[in-house]
Amino acid sequence: MSKVSPAGVGGAVGLAVFAGASTYAIGRTFLKHLEQGLELSKIDPANAKEQYNELLEEGKAIVQEQIAQHAKR
Repeated sequence: MSKVSPAGVGGAVGLAVFAGASTYAIGRTFLKHLEQGLELSKIDPANAKEQYNELLEEGKAIVQEQIAQHAKR
């Protein structure tokens, strides 16, 4: 039988938040690039990294809000 500790649950939630936020940030970074009419082969890695880091924080807030709304149900 498996035993779940509170730390394990918190770690799982943290991982879920990061995974969702990272997916959001990657998608938005590529979308912004493509909306500018640029090819994927022309991505500036430094700029993409900067955008990703900014969007990761935005994504974390979105995912945390969704988790909080779901918890209220």
